[in-house]
Amino acid sequence: MQIFNEVQYYIWLFFWGYTGALLGGFYGVLYFRLENVTKRKIANSLREWMAVLMTSSECDYCNIQLKWYHYWPIFGYVFLGGKTKCCNETIPVKYFLFELCGMCIFLSVFVLTY
Repeated sequence: MQIFNEVQYYIWLFFWGYTGALLGGFYGVLYFRLENVTKRKIANSLREWMAVLMTSSECDYCNIQLKWYHYWPIFGYVFLGGKTKCCNETIPVKYFLFELCGMCIFLSVFVLTY
């Protein structure tokens, strides 16, 4: 029974860590999009704000829409070697740091409450 509890603990650890990375990445993208909108003053109505926020992510350099497997937090950054797949430019570290911070926050809460 003790082995099951250890396995269960690591499964929950992975689940909450990855959930934190997902939400951290989402909040990071949301933050940078809102920052971009307010700098450029490109959204004047609610409809324009929603259009900016709800569009699919694209490469910062060549504006090609990202594939679904590029969205995986931390793994996507590591497997691509910190470079974009489409134009081989460096992915800004700020996205990776938001994912890492989200993961650390969720893991610390989980470890402190388990």
